[in-house]
Amino acid sequence: MSQVWLITGCSSGLGLSLTLAALKAGHQVVATSRNPSKTPALVSEVQSLGGKWKGLDVSDPNSGNIVKEVIHDFGRIDVLINNAAAALLGAFEDISEEESRHQMEVNFFGPMRLCKAVIPSMREQRSGTIINISSAAGMVGRASRCLYAGSKHALEGFTEALSAELAPFNIACLLVQPGPFRTQFVNNVCYPASSGPSGVSPVYRGTPVDAIIKYTKSLATGAGGDPDKAAQAILDVVAGTGLARGKERYLRLPLGSECKKVLEEKIQVLTDTLKNQEEIICSTDIV
Repeated sequence: MSQVWLITGCSSGLGLSLTLAALKAGHQVVATSRNPSKTPALVSEVQSLGGKWKGLDVSDPNSGNIVKEVIHDFGRIDVLINNAAAALLGAFEDISEEESRHQMEVNFFGPMRLCKAVIPSMREQRSGTIINISSAAGMVGRASRCLYAGSKHALEGFTEALSAELAPFNIACLLVQPGPFRTQFVNNVCYPASSGPSGVSPVYRGTPVDAIIKYTKSLATGAGGDPDKAAQAILDVVAGTGLARGKERYLRLPLGSECKKVLEEKIQVLTDTLKNQEEIICSTDIV
């Protein structure tokens, strides 16, 4: 059945793959990006497939108005995908408060604002799916990613609680956690202004901050994830088709073998933490 999809951050990567996959599946899609004039060929391609493209800066306090526009044009929104994001990498010491606030604005407050705008209409129609694109960094924080991981951790906690609030209204939430995928993500990474062009200030050279930034840069050509396959996996989970047919839908959808490895390591750390500190943990109860 054809649905109305609103997707942010569609100028490249997973957002573009999701847009094209949803259109080819027969859905009505409104794709958005901050500067559509920079990608005229993509805009034309989406429009030729029956989609619409709108300009949207998710950090704009009025970004929620896009929901009203889409509902005016199509009558409803069935699927909202908060995909637009930014990555600020570098030592926390080098990151200014202004840079920190911008990272949270794009990765957390932007999605939150669109969720708040779309919930009333989904609640009234008693259906809908909200998909927030998180990251493996939403579960595991690494050196150089304090603000990026912090913004994704915030998105994870928000979505988990929101899912419980919206379940009575038949509104589903889905947290997608991609590992490294072969997209323009690495090319769009920014670094603290005070760290220099390499993203690493002299005092942090040779430390885990330096190592992980170098690793991140290597993903420009070495990432193992296919964004088109990721998009299809998301569509299958939403529709209960393909590999998701007959399977229970969970809150989280990790994507990519690297993400699986990261989450397995996290589970082991948490298991060890509980097991080896059980006596201390339980010693604080009132008895």
